[in-house]
Amino acid sequence: MGASAHEAAVVRFIDLIVTELDRAGIKNKVLALDFFDTKITAAFEAKGVRAGDGYPVSNAACQRSAG
Repeated sequence: MGASAHEAAVVRFIDLIVTELDRAGIKNKVLALDFFDTKITAAFEAKGVRAGDGYPVSNAACQRSAG
């Protein structure tokens, strides 16, 4: 996938998620992401969605379920 195709995919991905967050009435909440991608984080913030680090919570939950 070339750079322009990747950027277009990111835009579609963000638009789909922001639409669903808005529909659910939670667009103004912090969206916890369990991965870090600067372009995706910036794209969410450009659409007014605050992105936060969800990895610690996700990791802790996985460890509890495995043990």
